[in-house]
Amino acid sequence: MRVLRRYVFPMAWLAIFAVIAVALFKLAFVDGMRAEAVTEQPTAQLVTPSVPATLGTVTNVVQIEGSVASDPAVAVRSTAEGTVNFLFVDAGANVSKGDPLFQVQKLVEPDPARLTVELDPDEEPAPPPAPVYTYVNVVAPAAGKLTELTVLVDQQVSVGADAATISPGTFSVTGTLTGSSESRV
Repeated sequence: MRVLRRYVFPMAWLAIFAVIAVALFKLAFVDGMRAEAVTEQPTAQLVTPSVPATLGTVTNVVQIEGSVASDPAVAVRSTAEGTVNFLFVDAGANVSKGDPLFQVQKLVEPDPARLTVELDPDEEPAPPPAPVYTYVNVVAPAAGKLTELTVLVDQQVSVGADAATISPGTFSVTGTLTGSSESRV
């Protein structure tokens, strides 16, 4: 058994690898050198399909039940506290975003420390200081038609009080679509 493993099996493996090497050599070099090598030509033909254009009418009608509603009005709130001094616009006017609607006047209280000045008994008292006012314009928060103006001149307003309503003049259409009508749209 020792001779079989040591000499016979390695010689058999060597013979097998030699046959494989000769076969690969023949495939790679010997068969490719013949002048009889036939090159095959493709037999399929590629044809560009053409479809003639014709004039026609395509119609697709989708009917949906829905409703048209005007968009909600925007409330205008007073941004200052005081007395309404002037109205820039009247109800029914078209306004743009940022247009002044009315003016609020507020009296600025004088500093009490300045009023308490020691007077000489011989001097006449100084006249009281003239009142000082601040003016704040309340502007339109959105563009549209001023549908309602609830403030009046000389009316007292506070911060956040509803003063007017602006209708944007736009509409929304709402309706329900089924899956089949969605694909047709």
